Amino acid sequence: MSEKLLVTKIMKYLKSVGAKAVKFHGNRFVQAGTPDILGCYKGFSFVIECKVGKNKATKIQNHQLKQWCLAGSVAIIAYDIEAVKSMIQNLESRYQAGGGTEWKKTGMEKN
Repeated sequence: MSEKLLVTKIMKYLKSVGAKAVKFHGNRFVQAGTPDILGCYKGFSFVIECKVGKNKATKIQNHQLKQWCLAGSVAIIAYDIEAVKSMIQNLESRYQAGGGTEWKKTGMEKN
């Protein structure tokens, strides 16, 4: 399976469970090492670096994943859809245990 196909499957799955996620494409306007997918599920931020076969995260990708973790996000390297399903199950358990957040009006939204 190609990385592009893995990303497509992951994005489809995330949408099916109600997560909000975006795919980042590397270019000169995106910081080097930015994870492939950034998202949120029931108040929990997550980032996903997608890899296939024997490919491994680069030093800068690992650094970025660590930075996301230090900022409070969940960060994974996904070699298959099962890794993402496991992450979502973990986040769901945390949500059911009383974690996560709900959207609250801040006074800055348009009515």
